[in-house]
Amino acid sequence: MEEIFENPILKEFYEVRRNALETTILKEQGKENTINIEKTQEILSNEIRKLEINNEVKFRITEQIEQFENALNEESDLLSRNFYKIGFIDAISLIKEVKDNLEKFKKI
Repeated sequence: MEEIFENPILKEFYEVRRNALETTILKEQGKENTINIEKTQEILSNEIRKLEINNEVKFRITEQIEQFENALNEESDLLSRNFYKIGFIDAISLIKEVKDNLEKFKKI
């Protein structure tokens, strides 16, 4: 099963499915999600601007937050990709198990 897990076609399947899912979610719920993200970013930016520190420090804080956000997104994507692969492998195993059981029942 490990060779299936490492198969590059699963990555391609995942990317296609992910893009389709993102498009669907944005159509159905995207406005709400986008508004919440934009509102949170605006609040955070305003709070950073209020800090009585020099602009260089504010810039570094903003950069660190962006790096943190990127790391979270990468980790989430990695987990999602692996869960997708596991689901795909589970589906193959389930199909095989159902076939095997059907053949056993046919013999009875």
